[in-house]
Amino acid sequence: MKYIKYILIPLSIFLLLSCGGEEEKDKMKEGEVLYRVSYLENNMSKNIPTNLLPGKMSLRFKNDKSIIEIEGFMGLFSMTILNDHNKQVSTSLLKVIDKKYYYVGEPGETSFCFREIPGMKVELRKGMKEIAGVKCKRGRVIFPESDEEPFIFYYTKQIGIKYPNYDNPYSNVDGVMMKFQMKLHKLRMELTATKVKPTKVSNDEFDVPPGFKKVSKNDMEEILSTLME
Repeated sequence: MKYIKYILIPLSIFLLLSCGGEEEKDKMKEGEVLYRVSYLENNMSKNIPTNLLPGKMSLRFKNDKSIIEIEGFMGLFSMTILNDHNKQVSTSLLKVIDKKYYYVGEPGETSFCFREIPGMKVELRKGMKEIAGVKCKRGRVIFPESDEEPFIFYYTKQIGIKYPNYDNPYSNVDGVMMKFQMKLHKLRMELTATKVKPTKVSNDEFDVPPGFKKVSKNDMEEILSTLME
């Protein structure tokens, strides 16, 4: 009997590592997630109807890099965020008609585009749901210091991206967000995944395209703020 533990312990470690390897192997490593954008608050002084605001967002990913793209105002502007999840560095691109700008963030810096709803606290909860054909885990956002209504969010671990939320308000969530809320300056948005599909993503897509002018974070925030007044 005294020799059994010497057999069981290595066997247990082997089984755990094997299961983990299978789970990692089953994750989608290259592909695209499409989201529907809904607007819960619109505090823009320009009184632009929400049906003219961006209605879709895409997330393309490969080799622990991702690209978020969102377009709006009838194609007059587009915003792209290039994420290197291993280095935890984001590059934000903004195109306004014929003007093109980009800003490279510091490692671990929170994105200036997608901001937390003031006072939000993220909790992970039990519960599962399928969204866009993908199994998702459940979480909740509460507002301990205000009367703001809590809301439920969902995320998936079936997409293989390291540190998927390092630059957004859900940084403690280890999974790709599938249904969630956040702010884009004066707009409060809810994003819901509508399709998840494997697709080829070119390495060139993670580079800053030619014709974009590098600017400071303050300059980029001022340009976006003016656009979304």
